[in-house]
Amino acid sequence: MRDLKAPLTSWVATGGASATIDEQGRLVFNDGTQGGQRILRLTDASLNGAMVRVSLVARPTPECTTQLLVLHPDAGFIVCRVSPSGQVIDAGVATELSVQRQADGALAISATYFSTVGAAGLGAGALPASSPGTGKPQFIFDSIEVAAGPAEMPDADRRIVVLDAGSDWRFAPQWRRLCPRVVPVAVPRPTGSFPLLRQDVASYPGGRMLDAVLYNKKGRRKLNRAAEPARSSLLAVDRRTLRKFADSAPFEVQEQINADCVRYDELHAAGTAPAPDALRLDTQGTEYEVLQGFGNLLEGCLAVQVRSALYPVYKGQKLLTDIADLLDKRDFVMSGLGPMPQGGQVVEVQAWFVKSAEWAAAQPDVVRERLAAISRLPGFGG
Repeated sequence: MRDLKAPLTSWVATGGASATIDEQGRLVFNDGTQGGQRILRLTDASLNGAMVRVSLVARPTPECTTQLLVLHPDAGFIVCRVSPSGQVIDAGVATELSVQRQADGALAISATYFSTVGAAGLGAGALPASSPGTGKPQFIFDSIEVAAGPAEMPDADRRIVVLDAGSDWRFAPQWRRLCPRVVPVAVPRPTGSFPLLRQDVASYPGGRMLDAVLYNKKGRRKLNRAAEPARSSLLAVDRRTLRKFADSAPFEVQEQINADCVRYDELHAAGTAPAPDALRLDTQGTEYEVLQGFGNLLEGCLAVQVRSALYPVYKGQKLLTDIADLLDKRDFVMSGLGPMPQGGQVVEVQAWFVKSAEWAAAQPDVVRERLAAISRLPGFGG
């Protein structure tokens, strides 16, 4: 990597924060009094599309009440979040991370990540992010070094194709930890253009969008466009379940539109879609049918993240137990489960599945290595 040799004075405070250089030549970062992220920003075009390493030594001030963030500015990702005591709160999208608390209380942090913008960022993080700053100095930086180098593209058999069906904002951020070997394929919801998602996917080497409505059979179906577009579904809402919600208004159907559905394995057979290594599905009640539409492609798939229901939000919706049974037949085991409360009740969950150890033992080394990389991500085993 090439050292950018950027002095501390190159870092510009934004978002209501301020920065000064003290008599010892150190950068003193004040988080200001505004809400949101308070940021120190370094702008350099060579960071775009590069592997970036940010190495710093920072001292929490006696007034420090926040956490130290290394940020991927503009793209909106946290590279890492570290407490004043040196605890890693969130490893973010860092591909490599080292945090050491020195004897004098200073934090020595080195974080490496794949950058898709021409800038690097540091900041003070408070929860919730909208809370106002203290208006007091938070961290004193002895040094900040930034180095950048070309992102080494892995061989084709080491790349990981991740299909995200039901996307509406951005590609699942945890996959950035495996950049640049991740190849994202996003299938957005059929209820908008989602320019930010397209921009996000395009920032990955080889990333692509696939405009299709996935299902388990080809043909035209009615899509129920909901008041909240993210709740639109090929299935009708189950009002018996919705009555249990504190707010069912987002599910109310505004209109029905025609949707031309297709099986994913048919797209693959036609050469228009790649075989996936991992799936993330959030298709509002049709996740089971979408999985069926992958057919034998599930045999070679290594991991699945799926939004699933414990109670039917939509009529005829398959539940978590049905999805777990379907994936069990394809040698998947559940590796993680997280509730998604709705109106004070847990009706839906996020579930993570990976191929079983027995299945993996019979695979070539390159397949086991891809599975091991995925299994280090949150939910999949990490």
